[in-house]
Amino acid sequence: MKIGTRVAAFLSLAAAALIVSAFSAGAPARTVQTPVRSWPPDTNNYSRPAIPEDFTEDVRGVGPSIFLSDANSADNNDGSEPSIAIDPCNTNTIVIHGGFGGWNGNARLFRSTNGGTSWSALGSVPPPPGATGTIGCPCDTAVDFGPASLLAGAFLTADFTFGENVFSGSNTASSLSNAASWSWPLVMGNAQMTNLAATSVGSADQPWLLVNRDPGDASKSRVYVAYDDFGLTAGGLKLRVAATPLTNPPVFSVDNAAGPVTGGVNPGHRLANDPGSGTMYDLYQFCSANCSSDPKTIQYVLNRSTDGGLTWTLNASSVGIVVATAESTQPTPKFGTVNALLGGVDHAAVDPTTGDVYVVYGNRDAGTFNNRLAIRRLVSDGAGGLTVGAEHFVTGQVQAALPSVAVATDGTVGVLWDSFDGIPMSGFPSFTAHLSISGDKGVTFMDNPILSFLSPATDNADSRQRVLGDYQQMKAVGEKVFGVFSGNRVAAVGGVLSIIDPIFFSATIGTGATPTPTISPTPTPSRTPTPTVSQTPTPTVSATPTASVTPTPTPTATPVGVPSLLTVKPVVVNFGNVKVGRAKFKTLTLGNAATTGPAITFGNPLASVPPSNPQEFGFPAGASTCPAQLLPKKKCKLRIELLPSTTGPKASAVTIFDNAANANQVVPLIGNGK
Repeated sequence: MKIGTRVAAFLSLAAAALIVSAFSAGAPARTVQTPVRSWPPDTNNYSRPAIPEDFTEDVRGVGPSIFLSDANSADNNDGSEPSIAIDPCNTNTIVIHGGFGGWNGNARLFRSTNGGTSWSALGSVPPPPGATGTIGCPCDTAVDFGPASLLAGAFLTADFTFGENVFSGSNTASSLSNAASWSWPLVMGNAQMTNLAATSVGSADQPWLLVNRDPGDASKSRVYVAYDDFGLTAGGLKLRVAATPLTNPPVFSVDNAAGPVTGGVNPGHRLANDPGSGTMYDLYQFCSANCSSDPKTIQYVLNRSTDGGLTWTLNASSVGIVVATAESTQPTPKFGTVNALLGGVDHAAVDPTTGDVYVVYGNRDAGTFNNRLAIRRLVSDGAGGLTVGAEHFVTGQVQAALPSVAVATDGTVGVLWDSFDGIPMSGFPSFTAHLSISGDKGVTFMDNPILSFLSPATDNADSRQRVLGDYQQMKAVGEKVFGVFSGNRVAAVGGVLSIIDPIFFSATIGTGATPTPTISPTPTPSRTPTPTVSQTPTPTVSATPTASVTPTPTPTATPVGVPSLLTVKPVVVNFGNVKVGRAKFKTLTLGNAATTGPAITFGNPLASVPPSNPQEFGFPAGASTCPAQLLPKKKCKLRIELLPSTTGPKASAVTIFDNAANANQVVPLIGNGK
């Protein structure tokens, strides 16, 4: 969920003890800290007039043919945090929800009946009768189709008086233009809450809805709604899943805990369905160490229900098993300086043919401080449980978040995700939505950039700012994936208003649609350090002291809190005219803007420029005077070289790797060969 903060109940010592003792050997004991709610939402409607730089961002798909359209280019309401549903009876019928609000009348859904070529904004969903907290909502929404073209949706209501609750309803695809035909389960004329647990009333958050076949009868379906229960219970804060047979409307009768959670992050609570067996999986995260600082140590946990949500257990553990442990930067410093990560780093999906489970999660690189995305495949252990496979990386050395994974029927794996690409001269953060595809069960991935775009807003100093939202979605039907992400309207379809819209895409990924070479960190051309200008400059500088650079002696700083901003001057490096074959040098000054507090730690490498052949931008020998840690009020120098091989304009960028609040910094490089 994307205006203040709401007071959460604290765990008693007795409840905390119960939480720790609840975990088996398969799930380690946890630190006792209250998770972070995604409510209240960031309901700011971020928009601005389009600028020329908005139009330079574009679609850059290089793998399979990717179809792209804007589900909402008609009105000027925010469309972030989108969800998607594809009608299994007719995959040309697609429904998307994006943004917040609408219940001053009927909340909108976007529907396409021609595979995403065109869209209609429909006032489809009336407020649930008798519900409180509808003004300004729905605040979180998830939709999914079941058989007979029946669309189910879960919607969050919220206010500061009555708290947050989940309501679920349904309608057929053909009737979505008629809000009067939307069905809510009613009890004495009032809509029934989906969150049935007494502790969850007024304390539910971030619903996630999926439809799956019934595990006991393949001719029937069930609908599941996962949500966070922030009410105080004997077992601690709960991750719960409500379930019921899929009817119109769905009348929920089951609501059980899939696991407790503690730790100073949002649970990132997600569901995954196995359409082959009817099994449901529940994914969540918790902080296990360094929870009050950054980076945090995160454990990603998977649980399972094979009986329609009546019970949850995996490998004999009622709270699930730890799939991975990794460092992660969340919720702050904000992703791309404008999006706090309140659950936006994990997702899971199931191979519909084999039943293998894929879990994608955030994993911060200790050397570069990049928050990459990793993946693990879980397979049957032959005894009714699952075995966790090796870790592989979906992304290279980039800042990545908001993943959604889907698996085609032939086992091809697709991952939708966003990268933060730096802050260009306009000052608006730049992002790219990607579709990475693996044909070898998640071992290697081919990256396919879908759309690059600028944020319509800059950092507003709110630690809970979420321009993009907490999640985006992609689902597979057959060999094809259908997805939706938060993107800038101008970059997608043009126009005069820069605003976040739900951007739809589809691509056929199965049946060998694309090769899958190994993805690895950006290659680093090198040269022998030498003062002669005839050598090709290297695009990589190491933060490790070398014989040619004597770092400023500094004591090792004790990490306390988040480091301040790293200042970089100038903000653009202009080499001007440079003779072909002759080198010209410019110097960046890097500074720790804080007067007190923790040092800024540089990555290894400290900085890089994109490789090229020949390498024209790079670094001379002894380019850096920067120590491994830059203390408050201290500065250091980084020297950059342009050695043009041909005449004409030259352009590149240098990326500086560090753990500052505004990391990583990207500085444009320009010049002209003469």
